[in-house]
Amino acid sequence: MTNDLNPRNFVLAMCLFLAMPASFLPAAQAQNREADLARENERLQGQNADLEAALEAAMRKIEGLEKRIQELESAPGKASSPTPVTIEIPEASPGGAVEKIRNAYTEAIASGDIQSPATAKDDASRSRAVRGLQKWIAATNRKLKQRIEWPVLVTDMEQLSPTSARIQLTPWNPKEKVSCGDPFVIGVPPRVLENIRRSRLRAEGETAVFMFEGVFVPKISYNPERTEIGAFDNPRFIAPGVEMRWNVDYKAIVDYKTSKKSTDTKKSSTSPGKG
Repeated sequence: MTNDLNPRNFVLAMCLFLAMPASFLPAAQAQNREADLARENERLQGQNADLEAALEAAMRKIEGLEKRIQELESAPGKASSPTPVTIEIPEASPGGAVEKIRNAYTEAIASGDIQSPATAKDDASRSRAVRGLQKWIAATNRKLKQRIEWPVLVTDMEQLSPTSARIQLTPWNPKEKVSCGDPFVIGVPPRVLENIRRSRLRAEGETAVFMFEGVFVPKISYNPERTEIGAFDNPRFIAPGVEMRWNVDYKAIVDYKTSKKSTDTKKSSTSPGKG
């Protein structure tokens, strides 16, 4: 009787199977991988363009400082130390919002509306100061929850799932054309990523600046253990015993050049001033 499981035939069949080309893999799988690589390439190109623009702005500032130092050194007489150049924190930014709350606290202390528990003379006055401060905190959190329009750079973005994505935004000073402040991350619909890619292509090598529209939600809180800014200033330090975290609710992100605030800024900068 003939044996169907001839070892020689079996070995030949295995060799043919192993020699099958990779082209037999599903075409859809290969196409998906190419699309993913293309999207990642676009993201990295856009991020690189923004970082190069920020570096260029920083280099311009350094060149200006070096020129100023040379002028002072070559001037007759004793050269005074050059004035340190600081980047102005725009009001329309997270840093601007923090500064606004610090000013509100200072005004409330100066007017006598609240008292710092740290300056209380006894336990009774300290308890009254804490109650007054907590009322002020609650009222300020409600009052300063508001719509915002912040100029930003998109310094990173990632699609997390078919229905969710995240972007990292870095505040931008449109007056000095330089990034300022720490980046922050928000969740967005995935379609926003494609809109950002198109805007970067339209920028044609220039810095792609966006206007972030949302709702700023301050979360000021009382922490008797917080007496100073500290190494990282997180949560943000408002005053001894007062600190703040914050959230932003996403509404939209559009090209800064086409936004209403950008147009208004250009008009005001070209209109004659009054003495």
